[in-house]
Amino acid sequence: MTDCDGFLVTFPCYCVEALNGKGGAFERVQKGLYSLVVLTDEDLLERYLEDRGLVGHPVLTIESAGELVELLDRLPHPVGLVTFDPGPGVNRYWQVADARESLEGS
Repeated sequence: MTDCDGFLVTFPCYCVEALNGKGGAFERVQKGLYSLVVLTDEDLLERYLEDRGLVGHPVLTIESAGELVELLDRLPHPVGLVTFDPGPGVNRYWQVADARESLEGS
């Protein structure tokens, strides 16, 4: 487990794999700004996939804080946020730099 600025991130955690197979998939937050979606348990992952019609889509398993930092380092420019366990009415957004710093400190 890792404290990411007040949110407890457990490992392994999961991202829906991008169609190009290079990292996690992203959700649009607003025009020109995207967020990497990270899910911290399998139940949340399954619900996320079902809610978005992505059942069977490849999933990236992240085993440690170090692996998540590596993924954050590879994000394309318009992805400036990370959201953990999004759900109806709940979005936990962190700036990529802030999330990276918290993860590295753990």
